[in-house]
Amino acid sequence: AAPEPEAPELRNADGPARAGDYVAITVLGAAQATVAPGESAIATGTRLTVAADGAVRPLQTRTVDGMLVTEGAPVVGVALEPAKNGLVWVLVNPH
Repeated sequence: AAPEPEAPELRNADGPARAGDYVAITVLGAAQATVAPGESAIATGTRLTVAADGAVRPLQTRTVDGMLVTEGAPVVGVALEPAKNGLVWVLVNPH
């Protein structure tokens, strides 16, 4: 069997980024995000997480024994407005 590919690693590097380098950027505050395909139930105040494709999606909820339970996925932030045309403004506050 072929060996497993190595997972990408984020680490500090000396000096400025060069052409072809990947750069991690942390955003706190308002940012526009792409909505995952098929996700239309994003309203103002919806807590969002990252979908498999890197876009955002609402946290999923289920009713279990009469209680509303929300998934414990990391939260990207909160929708500032309803999603429109596949985009949504998000107050980014990862936790």
